[in-house]
Amino acid sequence: MDVLCIGMATVDVIHYVDSTPGSNEKYGARQTNVYAGGPAANAAITIAKLGGSAHLVSAFGCGALASVIREELELYGVTYTDIAPNSAQTVIASVIVNIHTGDRTVVGVKPQHDQMEISVYPQACNPAAVLIDSYHTLAAVSCLEQISGTEAFVVLDGGSWKPRLAEVLRFVDYAVCSEHFLPPECSTLNEAAEYLHDQGIPFVCFTRGERPIIVYQRGKSPFMFPVKHAQQVTDTLAAGDIFHGAFCLRMVSTNRDVMRSLAYASEVAARSVRVSGPRDW
Repeated sequence: MDVLCIGMATVDVIHYVDSTPGSNEKYGARQTNVYAGGPAANAAITIAKLGGSAHLVSAFGCGALASVIREELELYGVTYTDIAPNSAQTVIASVIVNIHTGDRTVVGVKPQHDQMEISVYPQACNPAAVLIDSYHTLAAVSCLEQISGTEAFVVLDGGSWKPRLAEVLRFVDYAVCSEHFLPPECSTLNEAAEYLHDQGIPFVCFTRGERPIIVYQRGKSPFMFPVKHAQQVTDTLAAGDIFHGAFCLRMVSTNRDVMRSLAYASEVAARSVRVSGPRDW
């Protein structure tokens, strides 16, 4: 097993439009697609598409729509542990993508089962790496305690600060965050990096779209790491999730060469935004 991914799985209903609809306006989409989504699920599928192996720990919820998530994971060969097969509802996200700019608007309800524990740890995983996306923190802690003391390293996908996230930071080796990730009482990225260093995380970086990544390594001065630019941006949906999946897999294959892994993840993410949807890259 290359990467154990722990976190959000959703059903994404994606509408591709010429412009964002206005108030009380009925608007015809150019195209509508339905995919499994969520940071951890997208990252797991990315790892599988790139030739690695991934296991997803998440909560799919009950009802017919949960089968959308299961079927797509099985299509790409991602194994999974569902911590909420008989409770709560599947998380559904409605996404509007502007086909001219690639910008997207996402509307969804936060998971009702975010604090559910995992009852059975997927023992067969034996991962080389673990990716956590800051959702399902109780399940994450259970899994991380099981692998504590092994050679597996842990990567945090820090999209934004979530309640109880502090409980998992003690396990994290690499924090790969968005520029919107600000822990409590932090107002700048420098403060956020210092906070994460204080939690014992030696490597912290912040992605900023097409702008260079800001890298913080404990005991060294921060620096800018250039990213691959996409010549054409069609759809930015899931680009960050794809980045994290590619980063984790390359970290495994290069024995934790962080800079090569950042460069590779940047190339894969740039490829992904040139096409519609999170899979066709």
